[in-house]
Order: sequence, then C-alpha cells, then structure tokens
Amino acid sequence: MDYRFVSSVKFFYRDDDELDIIRRVQPGEKILVFVNTIAKLRKLRDSLKADGIEDVACLCSKYRQEAEEFDKLDDVLVGNVLQHQVTLTTTTLYNGVDMKDRALKYVVSELWNPLVNAQILGRKRPLDEGDTCAVYLLHYHKERLEGVLKKSRSISWDRSRHIENGLMIGRHGRHICISLKHWKY
Repeated sequence: MDYRFVSSVKFFYRDDDELDIIRRVQPGEKILVFVNTIAKLRKLRDSLKADGIEDVACLCSKYRQEAEEFDKLDDVLVGNVLQHQVTLTTTTLYNGVDMKDRALKYVVSELWNPLVNAQILGRKRPLDEGDTCAVYLLHYHKERLEGVLKKSRSISWDRSRHIENGLMIGRHGRHICISLKHWKY
C-alpha cells in the first residue's frame, strides 16, 4: 500500500485531545474516527452533539445488539463517499471498505495495533496526488504504560509472554519488556 497521501502523522494522548481534533474540522472537510468500544462511540457522539455538532454518523457492526441505535452502512457511505462531516466507527470499517472521498481530510485511530492502523489508513483511496489527509493516532501515555507494567509485575511467570490490548508483555528473570513485536524464545 502506498501511503504518500498521508500529509502528516500526529499523536494525541487524552479524550479531550481527540475531541479538539474533531472540533477543528472545517466546513467542507470530513473526519473518520475509529474507536475501541461502543461506550466510547456513544461518549464521543453525545459530546459532539452537546457541542452543537450535528452532522455526526455512528457505525458499528450490524451484528451487534447495539447496532439499532446507530447509523447503517448504506446511510454512512454511498458510492465510496462519506455522507457526514464526522463519522465515528468501531473496527467495522477498518477492512474491506474503500473511501474515495476528496473531503476526507482526517483519520483518527485510538486503536493500538499497528496492523489494524495500516488497514485503517488503507480505507482512504486518494483520487490523485493532491488528495491527502492528516492522521492522528492515540499515544499511550506514561501512566497507562506504567499501569500495564505494574499489572505484569504482579504475574508470576518465567520466560513467558502475555498479550494485552495489542501490547506484548514479556518477562525473563528480572527484565520486563513491552513491545508491539512478537518475539521467540
């Protein structure tokens, strides 16, 4: 996949940062936001609507029980073009859906897995060299990583590994490693 259409990659740390990114979208521009949970989908939707941002679509898998309260894919994406200024989605759009939409200028992901994020970036199919977008990725702040480390220290293991939220956590003797890469012993 050619990612030359990505004009910039920036990181955000908090929910407030994510909301600020969405609020800065200008008329005529669109943003696609990938979230981890249905609860986060609802929270973002409700916060944006409370701020007076009305052109918001929410999408999750049609097979989820909660799907009835959200928009349908046919109402969100027509002819590979997003129909709303703000589209909030779970991973239901991360694979197999092409978006050929010049107005799509921002892609935001709070998902940790780099392979999933590569798939997410692949949703935008630029129409030409001038069709670009900025990408914002959730960066895990020090406190969260320390929490993961603390939890891993409470586990008694030797030369073992553990995957949590896309992080590979390993311990060998007194050394603890956190990585996105898979390793072999």
